[in-house]
Amino acid sequence: MRNGQVLAVLALLACAGPAFSAAADDRPSINLPTWVTFPSDAVTPTDFYPESAAVSGLSGSVMLRCELAPGGSLERCIAFNEAPKVGFARSALVMSELMTVSAVPATAMPDPKHVDIPFIFHWPVGMTLPQSAVDPRMVTNPDWKKLPASDDLSKFVPATAMQKGEGGKVKLLCFVTVQGLMDRCKVLSEYPTGIGLGAAALRVTQFFTMTPRMLDGVPTGNAEVVIPIAFDIPHNAGGGGGQTINVLSSVIWTETPTAAQVAAAFPKNLVGKVDQGHVIMRCRFKRDATLRECEAVVELPSSKGFGSAALKLANYFKADIEVYKSLDLLSFSVDVPINFSGAMAPAATQITAPVWTRVLDSSTVQDLYPAQAAAARVATGKAVVSCTVTHSGALTNCQSVREEPPNLGFGEAAVHVAEVLTLNPWTTQGNPVDGDNIRLPVVFKQAAASPETTSAPPPAPAAKN
Repeated sequence: MRNGQVLAVLALLACAGPAFSAAADDRPSINLPTWVTFPSDAVTPTDFYPESAAVSGLSGSVMLRCELAPGGSLERCIAFNEAPKVGFARSALVMSELMTVSAVPATAMPDPKHVDIPFIFHWPVGMTLPQSAVDPRMVTNPDWKKLPASDDLSKFVPATAMQKGEGGKVKLLCFVTVQGLMDRCKVLSEYPTGIGLGAAALRVTQFFTMTPRMLDGVPTGNAEVVIPIAFDIPHNAGGGGGQTINVLSSVIWTETPTAAQVAAAFPKNLVGKVDQGHVIMRCRFKRDATLRECEAVVELPSSKGFGSAALKLANYFKADIEVYKSLDLLSFSVDVPINFSGAMAPAATQITAPVWTRVLDSSTVQDLYPAQAAAARVATGKAVVSCTVTHSGALTNCQSVREEPPNLGFGEAAVHVAEVLTLNPWTTQGNPVDGDNIRLPVVFKQAAASPETTSAPPPAPAAKN
């Protein structure tokens, strides 16, 4: 049985003190020009503190000199004036991957277009060394098993970019699953903006596969990696002749293979020899929303039989035709990822970003608020429930594992919430959800707002090219 987690509320990490000097707006980037920004919502500063310096309680500093790339990202950075030389230069270089320059008039940009960035590191006395400092999450030299070819990227160049005849660059930050797949990716920067390159880059992340981070010889997930992606206009675009391929931004499925069917499709000749495989099928739709004309565009490892195994599973997929009734599905393609796991393979990808296909109706929220809590004039509460996911994406066997404040009915109310929810039965990494365990935190407010969850409702049936 695979374990999954759904984060329904934001968790805030409280530190004993800042790992870097604080700017006026308390960002973790220190002594930087006001037009340099740092995506502080994406990382924890202590992830980058050198382990040896943190263990010894050392502070330090380093200077980076970086070129300013179009779109505001920092490139070709070099470090100098590191003191002491215990890893602060490497930490600053890793942080620079996540930094971008905010929009400023061209007259305000330095000439030549580079910037010197001083970093000052402080380790507060008595602060406990966090696990993230011992085990940095950021992968600085990824070992890529699979990268998208230029032809793959060209098929996702947005129509707006094709019409303008210009490409561009995007920088993404992604989590890496235990299988080495990209998960929960977000756009750090894109240039030029407003022509859809960021959304296009998010669509091609499924073509990236890397060797997962290893801890004591065991693959582990939740590492982070920065991915720069450059889009070029195809030579046969004809001066901006429009989109090359139409791909749905996401697919809501009503039918998918079960975990047992995926396991049964594992190539028999590879049992005990290969632990896992990963395939991306590119398919067209039939009128009834089932799949046709599928081909394996990614197969890892290649030529071992996983591509053929995936194609046999294509008959089990069917999109929710009601969701896409406003679209002509015959004119769209879909890339379907499929993971194959042997007996010795790592656990399946956790469901960290589920796509909900059924959510709680707001009209029933007030009825679910615990009467005991209302009588006690408690305006907010929360609970965590543990559920099993069925093949259809429903949550069953839900039990309350924690409630705050206790004994006011929030646990029971959270179970009722979970029993209403349904998630997409196939994950973006290529796994069926049946058999997964999910821990679902739910926050209640007595006001009219519904129980809060960080997971978005089902996406609109929009298309990205």
